[in-house]
Amino acid sequence: MNANQREQLAELAFRDLYLAEDWIDIRTLDTLKREAVTKNHASHGALRALYQMCHGQYQAQGPEFALDMATHSYRVTVLESIGGGSPIFVLRRREVSIRDFEQLPIPRPVKERVLELQRGLILIVGSSGHGKTSTLVSLLARRLSLHGDIALAVEDPTETLLDGLHESGRCIQIATSRDVGYREPLLRALRAGIDQIMVGEIRDSETARQVVEASINGHLILSTLHAGTPADAVERLATLTANDRAYRLLAEGLGVVAHQRLSIDGGGQVQVSFKTLVIDDKVKQLIRAERIGDLMNEVDRQAQQYRLGGGA
Repeated sequence: MNANQREQLAELAFRDLYLAEDWIDIRTLDTLKREAVTKNHASHGALRALYQMCHGQYQAQGPEFALDMATHSYRVTVLESIGGGSPIFVLRRREVSIRDFEQLPIPRPVKERVLELQRGLILIVGSSGHGKTSTLVSLLARRLSLHGDIALAVEDPTETLLDGLHESGRCIQIATSRDVGYREPLLRALRAGIDQIMVGEIRDSETARQVVEASINGHLILSTLHAGTPADAVERLATLTANDRAYRLLAEGLGVVAHQRLSIDGGGQVQVSFKTLVIDDKVKQLIRAERIGDLMNEVDRQAQQYRLGGGA
């Protein structure tokens, strides 16, 4: 792939990119509708070169991997259709650089809370492709810069380069896979005495149980979860935990839940918005009582307090 093709790819905006041997489709963030990329498309040659790169990585790494470019990276998932033939590569773009956490439109009191917490669980939730991991990474990097210490980041696959120094703090970043899961990396982190751990995504019951247990045993855990609202996230995590005491454990372990959404404004620019839930005493009572339907009222109440207090 030449420099001109790399530049074309850097400028190509999409949510999902589907690369097959004989066709290319794009889904945009604003419409989520399929758009075919024909041979007349300005980036067709660059996308064909990208397909060849993916094919080489697939043969070396398997059905899920990260593909790093100069200014960005891709998270790649491989599909094989029943029609046979060559694999289909589904790509989502991830920025290489770490976003400045202070520039995110999160209410100031919530920012202060997630930066000050020393134990518990911080969740960034939302739909797929809405930047949850990017926000999580920026938060961890900011915490390390402020407080120092050592953190472990475990991802499947890795999406942003966190490994190394962040002013006075250090992050040890390791990759896992669906076959290995998060269990063994988490156990190793706990045995190593690392108190600040980022888990890329809570996908299954085993990971949910480990994360919740660690959060109530003095560790700070940062992770993402697919959920439509902060309230949905609490309910889904309780279900995944599969424990009769799930809601009581979550009331004790949860620190902050933030729902993130990306949208396109009138000028075609991507905008990010948040709905947040800080787990204060009132919210803890609601979670213990399994009054999930009332949690969104608390989201609204807290947001109003931030606006009135000038912290929005």
